[in-house]
Amino acid sequence: LNIRIIKNINLGNGAGINCGLKNANTKLVLYLDIDTILSNNFFKILSETIEEIHPEPVNIEAIYKAVESQVSFTEDDLIPPNLHGKPVSEPRWKRNVRNALQSEKERLRLLNHSQGHWRLPTPLGSNDAIDPNEAWAVIQQSAEVARKTDRVFTSRKRKKSYRIGQVLDAKIEIIRVDGNKSSWLGKREVTAAFARFNASGGHSGARTLNYTVAKEQLIVDLHPGIEWSADKQWIVLTGEQAIVPKEQESVRGRHRPKPTQNREGLTGPGPSQLRSASIANTGPAVAYLLELHGGGMPVFKVGYTTDLKRRVQELNKGLVSAVTGYSWQTVHLHRFKDADSAYRFEQVLHERLRGNLVQNESEIYTAHLHEIEKEWVTVIDQLSDTATTE
Repeated sequence: LNIRIIKNINLGNGAGINCGLKNANTKLVLYLDIDTILSNNFFKILSETIEEIHPEPVNIEAIYKAVESQVSFTEDDLIPPNLHGKPVSEPRWKRNVRNALQSEKERLRLLNHSQGHWRLPTPLGSNDAIDPNEAWAVIQQSAEVARKTDRVFTSRKRKKSYRIGQVLDAKIEIIRVDGNKSSWLGKREVTAAFARFNASGGHSGARTLNYTVAKEQLIVDLHPGIEWSADKQWIVLTGEQAIVPKEQESVRGRHRPKPTQNREGLTGPGPSQLRSASIANTGPAVAYLLELHGGGMPVFKVGYTTDLKRRVQELNKGLVSAVTGYSWQTVHLHRFKDADSAYRFEQVLHERLRGNLVQNESEIYTAHLHEIEKEWVTVIDQLSDTATTE
């Protein structure tokens, strides 16, 4: 029995559990209340059930060994094949094995669980499965919103930046920002990706829905039903991560004092040159949309400021990011000629999003990103004479 106690500030129940999950180094994590009593055979039953429902993945090297022990190879099987006119460093039979696995993957009889690992399917139930054809329609719609707002997508590891180009009936153009190179994400690629995701039971490794990084990143970012796990290694159903779905509790009260509801329901003070803690009403300003990273629910914050970098730093300082794992990150911003225009934009957007407010908050919302983006675009169109898209 290995017991580890982590001491920190009193974060509350939800954030404390998330801290424990972040520091866990085991394959599985079980959360128990202090008054929980387990039966003597609890872990045996749990282990057998997990094994039955979620078969253990097999490493590709183990598959090679099994094939090698059962098959008599011909001389041709042992010759390295040519790739781009040059021989590769492995025998032909290994490539043939991978081709066979890929063929079974396309038929959904095997799953590429994660890079180099394979297992049998464990399909999602009908209530949780995402319809592949409907998924394409959702991604098309989200891509069009992203194109209009000039949204930038960032790859999970190398931090490459992408934007949406054209959105056509059967394909979407992905433009790499730094190199101005483009690729296309097709309808068939999206429907195949969601068929595999459903077969995986809603838990699929990185680069298993689509091997191309940019395409997979767009699939995940554009569909509200799936998201990256906290460690960015898995694609999961939205809200199905192993965390307590109350991260708002750790957010509440940890940023600047909540603005009071005043002046007929407006969410906060307008610009003033008399308040040192507020932005002045002269000079350019921005309205922003921030997303809370590190949690399992989509949580967003809307506001305005003359110094976005400083504002985000202040908000994250209050979240104690190093302990909780939470951080606010910019999704969209709009530049305005003055703070009054930015404030007006913010207030109109707040009014349209009022139905998605987190309880006891006035600037923090929980909703799918594409829903908030729709309202963002609508307000842009209403106030297009004062806003500059970025």
